[in-house]
Amino acid sequence: MGLDADGTACADSFGFWAKKGDKALIGSGGGKSQYAWYTNMVVREVEKTVNDLVQSNGGCPDSKFKAVVRIVLNEQGSIVEHMLLVSSGDKEVDHAISEALEAASISEPPPMGMPRKMKLKIST
Repeated sequence: MGLDADGTACADSFGFWAKKGDKALIGSGGGKSQYAWYTNMVVREVEKTVNDLVQSNGGCPDSKFKAVVRIVLNEQGSIVEHMLLVSSGDKEVDHAISEALEAASISEPPPMGMPRKMKLKIST
């Protein structure tokens, strides 16, 4: 999971990286973000929404999936833009991801000053 923000040091204990400028974040170097607590919450909430929807639509054929999405949050924590960057490999799961992101809202607004464009790796 990555956050489009300035980073320092190395990845935190959750494996989050930060790198300013909308560069590739997943699997790249970077640093610990002051917003790691929030990005962790976003990942948990988005994964829960996606996994609940995938399960309600019959589940994933091999019971596991991974995908990468880009989301943009508004000041209230609602997802106002989303894009599938890396497919799960299953059209139905990708559709469920898109539907879940349309409906998802984060339980807390982003912290003041935090960049709101995020790349997330979501999985079962």
